[in-house]
Parts: sequence; C-alpha cells; structure tokens
Amino acid sequence: MKNEDVVVLVVLVSLTLLVLAAALFVVVIGAANRRHRHRAELAELHLQRDRELRQAEREATGQALSEVGRELHDNVGQLLTVTQLGLRDHVDPKVLEHPRVAVALEALDQSVEEIRRLGRSLDQDRWQDRTLLTAV
Repeated sequence: MKNEDVVVLVVLVSLTLLVLAAALFVVVIGAANRRHRHRAELAELHLQRDRELRQAEREATGQALSEVGRELHDNVGQLLTVTQLGLRDHVDPKVLEHPRVAVALEALDQSVEEIRRLGRSLDQDRWQDRTLLTAV
C-alpha cells in the first residue's frame, strides 16, 4: 500500500469513528432527556394524585359534617323540642315557676337553640352559597 492509501484509510477510519462517537453522544443525551422528562411527568402525576386525594378527603369530611349537622338538627332538635313542648303543656304552671324547674327549662331552651345553630353551622350546602366575607 502506498502512503496516500494509508492516509486516506486512516482519515476514513477516523471520520467513521468520529461519526460513531457523535451518534453515540446524541443517543446518550437523548436518553438522558427522555429519562428527565419521564421523571418530571411522574412527579407531576404524583402531585396531581395527592391533590385529588386531599380534595376527596375534604369532600368526605364535608359530607360527614353535613350529615352530622342534619342529624343534629333533625333528630336531636326534634327530641328536645318535643320534650320542651311536653313539659310546658303538661306540667302545672305553679311547678314551672319553681326556680329549679325554670332553670332547667331555660337550659332546655338554650340546648334547642344550640343544637339548631350547630346543625346549621355544620351544613356544608349553606357554606357553598356564601362568599368568604359573608361567612366570616
């Protein structure tokens, strides 16, 4: 082989190796970029799942509080009101004037009002229609 053929062969082999090295570099960089994008997507999906879980927890808590509010207002409030009416209607007026009975009836009146207030405050449907300013 001539010197010129050797030089051409060395140049061609060098160029081929350089092209292969460049191609390998591009493939490695592309794979790294895909891996970073995939990790970012996974992190975003994880955050989105956490947000949805918190939202579901808030909705479940709100629904439970609303149910408790309705039960308090409906059942306990009705029982206290029936007790209140029964005592006032069927007890001798002289007994109602006794200080202890009067205090007990006043406590019963306050209990009815507190149960109604608590039932209304736990009702989530009522809060959804309000703005923050009116709620405060």
